[in-house]
Amino acid sequence: MDDQQAALLLGIDLSDSDNAETEAPAESEANKPESRMVQSAETFEEVRRTYRPKVENGEIWKTLQLGPAGVPATKAQGQAVMHAVEELYFLRRYAEAREFLKTALGRGDGGIGGELRAVLEGYEKRCEERLAEQVGGKEC
Repeated sequence: MDDQQAALLLGIDLSDSDNAETEAPAESEANKPESRMVQSAETFEEVRRTYRPKVENGEIWKTLQLGPAGVPATKAQGQAVMHAVEELYFLRRYAEAREFLKTALGRGDGGIGGELRAVLEGYEKRCEERLAEQVGGKEC
């Protein structure tokens, strides 16, 4: 590359009008984030007094609301189903996990699909194997 071509490439001229277009607009009152100190001490004490921790004891699957049949599940719904099945499996409640999986997976063309469906079908198979082991005299 000769000097003339290098001068053309490096001689880029920026005008003031370009800077004005690319500058971020000034923050208005509506765009400002809310202060983290909004909660008063009284409100905090009320929340602290009434707070009850969420105890997960294998009953998540009873509270899940699966969408209508044929409608694809959202990612959050799929994760909730997965969490419920894992919880039942961990607590060795294989029959309940299998029945819940049949309900969750048997919702038509929509519902849970893809990689998550394959994982849940694997859990269903393992639950059936564990139940067969229990019936066959081998206790886990």
